[in-house]
Amino acid sequence: MKDGSRFNKGRAMDLIMSESCALSSDTKFVAVHLINRSRPDPARPGWSMAWPAAVTMARALSLAPRAVEQAISDLRRHGSTLPVRFEVERRYRPGSGGRDSNMYRCCIPAMAAGMTGTHTRNGCGNAPPTIPAENGGHTRRNGGGIPAAPAEESSKEPSQEPSKGETLVLTPPVKAKTKSRKASAHTLPADFIPDASVYETAKRLELSRERVDVELEKLRDWAASKDARYVDWQATLRNWLRKAKEFESNRNGRRNGAPLKQSANGRCWQPPPQGTPQ
Repeated sequence: MKDGSRFNKGRAMDLIMSESCALSSDTKFVAVHLINRSRPDPARPGWSMAWPAAVTMARALSLAPRAVEQAISDLRRHGSTLPVRFEVERRYRPGSGGRDSNMYRCCIPAMAAGMTGTHTRNGCGNAPPTIPAENGGHTRRNGGGIPAAPAEESSKEPSQEPSKGETLVLTPPVKAKTKSRKASAHTLPADFIPDASVYETAKRLELSRERVDVELEKLRDWAASKDARYVDWQATLRNWLRKAKEFESNRNGRRNGAPLKQSANGRCWQPPPQGTPQ
């Protein structure tokens, strides 16, 4: 390693997103976001640290705050058993004692082992660094030739660590769009027939079946002239009958000298005086 404090973010992300890592999808995205936001921990070689707020992570990942809190709880409980070790430390503001954002630390056990050469409480640092086989499958240590075990071939593609100055962009999961349950509007069918609900409405309005047929023909002409489109034409016809009854009641009231019904703007319709040319 060129720099003992360097943390391989690309390798850590591959380990978290692998199928062998038994975490939920939300927890994996939170873990990858923490790895991407982390920086080397100067006090612990091989470790990286980050301290984003839970609300900030929820906004960046398009997740509910409740889902982010559950992911943090999973990392706190199972962080020591993951291929990338996680530590979650609660922090409090000095003086006031209020809650501050958590401190998150992570490491890859094999990398931390090669950098420290000692055991840690999380198990990071329990094996020497792997030395690649050279000179016909042998390595030299302290001047002696020791046979090296053949390296296992990995079917995975090598991870690419981001170069300095390059920023990794984490794309949140795209939620599948669900089809709208609302039915599409359509024109009045040529074979449209009123159902029982229409005749029940006409009965309550004291309209005969012949009147329903007449109003239906009016509705057909109006819909054709306006190219009207509705979702439920049965409901449209019932409302048409109510309007027709209301118009008829207002017209009969004016003829019988009943008080005129005011409109929304406060004006009343007045018939022209007799003798006035129409």
